[in-house]
Amino acid sequence: MECEFSNPYYWDTIERILKPLDETVARPDTWNFTKIICDTSEMTNIYELVENPEISENQFYLQKTISYGDFFVIFFLTLFTLIFFFNFIFNFIFKKRITFRK
Repeated sequence: MECEFSNPYYWDTIERILKPLDETVARPDTWNFTKIICDTSEMTNIYELVENPEISENQFYLQKTISYGDFFVIFFLTLFTLIFFFNFIFNFIFKKRITFRK
């Protein structure tokens, strides 16, 4: 995604106001841009807008890709769920059978 940053401002600690950063001012240590314009053509390929046709305020973007972090979280949650499930089944069924045989 390509973005264009503009309107740099800095915080004047003496007057305690935001001032535009231009060539007449020595560049301070802390400054930020106040305007950003991004090309959203790539964003439409990655994200899908999900809308509620009845209520226009109920909308959100759904990411079409999965990241490595998402994969690891899903993997470990699935692994712990399976371990818990099989542990429960083993303790519930097989240990009762063993105690009844004695």
